[in-house]
Amino acid sequence: MITEQEISLPAAPIDSKIFSHLEHNLQRYLPNDGWPVRFVVTRSDNTNFDCEVGTVSLSQIGVSRRPASILEFNARQARREDKFVTLLLIPTGIGAEVGGHSGDAGPAAQLLAAATDVLITHPNVLNAADINEMTPNMLYVEGSIITRLLMGTIGLVPVRANRILAVIGPHEEKLFVESAINLCNAARASAGIEVVKALLLEEPIEMISSYSAGGRAVGTVTGLRGLCEAIEKHLGEFDALGISSKVDVSKELHNRYFHELSVVNPYGGVEAMLTHAISSLYQIPSAHAPMYENWDTWNESAGIMDPRIAAEGISVPFFFSVLKGLQRSPRIVSVEADGHARTDALTAADIDCLVIPEGCLGLPVMAAVAQAIPIIFVRDGSNLARNRLENLVANGANIRFVDNYLEATGAVCALRSGVSLDRRPIPLV
Repeated sequence: MITEQEISLPAAPIDSKIFSHLEHNLQRYLPNDGWPVRFVVTRSDNTNFDCEVGTVSLSQIGVSRRPASILEFNARQARREDKFVTLLLIPTGIGAEVGGHSGDAGPAAQLLAAATDVLITHPNVLNAADINEMTPNMLYVEGSIITRLLMGTIGLVPVRANRILAVIGPHEEKLFVESAINLCNAARASAGIEVVKALLLEEPIEMISSYSAGGRAVGTVTGLRGLCEAIEKHLGEFDALGISSKVDVSKELHNRYFHELSVVNPYGGVEAMLTHAISSLYQIPSAHAPMYENWDTWNESAGIMDPRIAAEGISVPFFFSVLKGLQRSPRIVSVEADGHARTDALTAADIDCLVIPEGCLGLPVMAAVAQAIPIIFVRDGSNLARNRLENLVANGANIRFVDNYLEATGAVCALRSGVSLDRRPIPLV
């Protein structure tokens, strides 16, 4: 089982000591076998961090060894400057104006990719049902892995191609299962993607979408033990894992999402909870695509759709974007406490900047501050994140606010070329 809980922790300055502070204060909210896989600060002030924490019950999924803490932090010892590496994160389930719908941040990602040597981003940015317009210099990386990259505990090794295991959940209507299988076969024959096997689960992964008190998309996942047992039977036979299964969303909410863009996408939050757990447990790239819940949902006509969600109106399995992204997802390798890793691995030492919507505060932003990585916040008044980071970081943190992704690209160009954008008077000391 994976569940999400809302808690309040004492606020603290964001620096390299923040993670031990969070670890200490988080323990009293976790059961003995609880392992946090997702941590977000939804709202903060100088006194409290209001947080959402996604937790896996390790005993229920049969894991005897406790995985590494998501709060483990290794400070980077140096910067490598042979290439310019940009991170683009748009958290799922927060109702972002750009990136809160169906792969609608893809053009922004392409623009940023043109301004950098390597752009690391995640499924929420690029997945648009059967559309995924990655450029050759993009790396498609699951969100929890990006977090650990910034925390300095893992590195990424680019690959030519991955062997993908497609895990397909059961469905009362065989059309939806067959559509996912047909999509895998089409990906092999028409795109040259090496889907080595389609693993048909007997027991469902039960993913139930819900919203937190703050309106963010979250949920619960049960049936994880059966999925883990199925994965473990095939370890060594694949390099990346694509999952296609149902997400329980009521017909009323599904219709509202398709007709009212103010409704936060109900699918992404619970999908992220699942993939965070799987990628962290098995050190593999993973991504999830939702199946239609039932015939009624599939037959419901949305008419002419808003372009930001139209990709979901032209697909049945929604699965090709996942397979295309996973085809070249980088391999995950460990980084020692002193920052040592394989020479061909990208680590925190390689990251030159983070681009993320304004107001977002989670482990990636905290790690970027602690690692002295410049952050470019894109103003987005529609998203649900409510944090004023400038009130929480020490003086001198390299933070810049821009109005859109066009300006963000300009800021990346300035960082890459070494041009200062600061026009304020030089401080006298």
